Amino acid sequence: LEHANIRYRPDPDDLTRWELRGKERSRGIELSALGRLHPQWYIRGSLGLMSAKVLEDKASPEREGNHLQNTSDINGNLFLRYVARPWFAEAGVTHIGERYYYTAKNVEQNISGFTRWDAMVGYTASDWTFTGAIQNIFDKQYWRSNDMPGTPLAIMLKASYKF
Repeated sequence: LEHANIRYRPDPDDLTRWELRGKERSRGIELSALGRLHPQWYIRGSLGLMSAKVLEDKASPEREGNHLQNTSDINGNLFLRYVARPWFAEAGVTHIGERYYYTAKNVEQNISGFTRWDAMVGYTASDWTFTGAIQNIFDKQYWRSNDMPGTPLAIMLKASYKF
């Protein structure tokens, strides 16, 4: 995937003037699988391997060759679901590898990777579905990006009706 024609303002005080900054490229592979292990057990997962870099940057040439901000070389998840009508439950893990970001002086910094566990249980009755979910079961402290903390332990309840 190449992203070109990225615009920037060469003069922040002139809101009418734009120029093209350069080009970024992401290369990698993403594998996903979904399957039935047994009549009541299902599995789903994915694995992504990526290299995302700045190829050309007229606004900040020193960024050329850098990894894209907040990108990771590896990420993935694996979830296991059990269905015993009308009940269902699911638990799984999500992993994001170490990510890159840069200071104002183009110094490469790293954001630690993280592994987060989630689970849910639900009940379906006619056109109604009730779900209870726990995100970040172990209350892992992590950063989603260089300026956004991850979600702490959270409990969600949901009721939905199908028309």
